[in-house]
Amino acid sequence: EFLPIADVLKIINPPEYRDDKDIPEPEESIAERDAYFQQVAEKVRNITGADFAYVITWAVRNQNKIHAKNSDKKKSAQYLVQYASFAHTDFTTDILPRAMKFFLKRGVSQDVAKRLKVSFFGTWQPTGNPVEMFPLALCDAGSAEPGDLVKCTLGYAITPSGDKRYQPPIGIPTYNPSHKWYFYPRMQPDELIMFTHCDGRDGWPKQTYHTAVKHDIKPNPRTRTSIETRVICGFLDKEVEASKL
Repeated sequence: EFLPIADVLKIINPPEYRDDKDIPEPEESIAERDAYFQQVAEKVRNITGADFAYVITWAVRNQNKIHAKNSDKKKSAQYLVQYASFAHTDFTTDILPRAMKFFLKRGVSQDVAKRLKVSFFGTWQPTGNPVEMFPLALCDAGSAEPGDLVKCTLGYAITPSGDKRYQPPIGIPTYNPSHKWYFYPRMQPDELIMFTHCDGRDGWPKQTYHTAVKHDIKPNPRTRTSIETRVICGFLDKEVEASKL
């Protein structure tokens, strides 16, 4: 299941990937991006009840960035800018055994990290103007079957600092007439939607398939721009922790 829309800070100047790595990113831009990520992580932590929540990757979608002069842009960069065109989930349960390193990197002790149940959530938020074209659609997890999932790799890292030695597979659903798809029309720049990429806890939906859909909300729509994050959450087993008291 995807989680309810949550109000967040309106993003006026969302962070973007920088083509020219020789030009350093302004400190103001870094500070604004980090503040946004902290706010998103806190929202996810509060809604899910997680003990730990961290933004681990992000992307800004802007179809205007795909034009003639960028025709030679490498595939991974194009993937991070253009709208998603196929149903998928960004992570599968294959990544769960490697999840502990994300927590260790962010200061969680090994003793605590190895006791966490781990989930990966996605957040998605329009920027600049309300969504008038290519809205994000999500599949009700209750309408999907475990056998619908097909794992595949893209052949390149999907994050700016992705580990090229290990590329965790994404999940793609096979056709199932029982799937139920939903989208929110005219999402505002101060609204954010949360959904599950993969969940290692028992009793929770394992993933929410999602994609952009070719649909104009109004005539002559404005170009959609959006920012998304991928958030790792850690949950302590409260019964186990209580038994240690």
